[in-house]
Amino acid sequence: MVLSINILAISSLIYADDGTNNLGSEDTPPPETTTLSVDVTEEEATTEVVPVVPKTYITSIVELNKGVKISWKKRMDVTGYKIYRSVKPNNGFKRIKTIKKSTTGTFKDLKAKAGTVYYYKIKCYKDKLLSDSSNAVVFETSDSDLKLDFHKNLGKFVKKYVHKKYPCNVLVNKYVESCKTLAPGKKATRSGQFTSVKVNKSPVANDWKSGNVKITYKVSRKKCTYYLKGNIRKTTYPLFKTSLKLNDVDTESNMEHLIPGDIIAYTSSSGRAHHVAIYIGKFDTKQDLVNYLNSDAVGLNCTGNESWIKSWNGSCKHWVIQGGMGNNNDVYICNNANVTTTNRFSSHFCSLRKRLTLFSPLQ
Repeated sequence: MVLSINILAISSLIYADDGTNNLGSEDTPPPETTTLSVDVTEEEATTEVVPVVPKTYITSIVELNKGVKISWKKRMDVTGYKIYRSVKPNNGFKRIKTIKKSTTGTFKDLKAKAGTVYYYKIKCYKDKLLSDSSNAVVFETSDSDLKLDFHKNLGKFVKKYVHKKYPCNVLVNKYVESCKTLAPGKKATRSGQFTSVKVNKSPVANDWKSGNVKITYKVSRKKCTYYLKGNIRKTTYPLFKTSLKLNDVDTESNMEHLIPGDIIAYTSSSGRAHHVAIYIGKFDTKQDLVNYLNSDAVGLNCTGNESWIKSWNGSCKHWVIQGGMGNNNDVYICNNANVTTTNRFSSHFCSLRKRLTLFSPLQ
């Protein structure tokens, strides 16, 4: 393609006092023109400047009870964002979410699975234009189960409460509140440590049976913050307050299916629960129970002659700890776990020691 440009060549004119110029005329001759031809490509002649969409980057990822929450630096000069995920660092990225507001700076990936390494990227978009991708960040999700050493916790609980007097429901509430894996005031060192467990409104036996119980507690969750280039700036385990509603009860009539730490309820013929206890485990004899209590796992020092260890119920091999016994609300360990119907509460509660299911998302 040839682009023509006209260049004006102006002659030097000398004017006399009478107004004539050196050409002998008052009229100025038309200027000479020279045509300059320049070769350019068609692309160079027609290319428009394409606006650059600004980039952003992921600033942090934190675990939730289910999935993870991703945060990024917001840009007010874009339309929105596109989030990508892969299980490989350099390929396999698939878009998992389009955010349609520039003012939004977080997204909850509720499909992220526990115990998995993920890589995330983010792009900005403006109208139909996309920015370059951010650098990928890596986040390894933790095991979602909350784990409690039931044996160690039982030993501490027995030492503190067995010589005192409590109604059965009060003792169960205190047991639940004794469950923790993090001492108050201590910083968590891993995800899933929990503390400050509270049972709301002192539920009675029938509340436990019907699932009308709410528990609040604080749990640690892994959080990673990132530099602009995508490498990890810091990993911490902040505590988040959450709650659990026991809205699901699993009736279990087979004693062999009970798990140490289960809350069991005793019901009348009308089906209303009148008593609750904490299941310890199955032991063939009273001496086997005593040996267990004296083991390193539990850490007690029993002789078997203690007034608070009762072998009452014939050949029953299933032992519980319960309050509200006798005329003075005594606390006993005894083998009457099979008295009337046994209702085992679902893993939403009883598995607090090892695989608690949470219902309220962390904020």
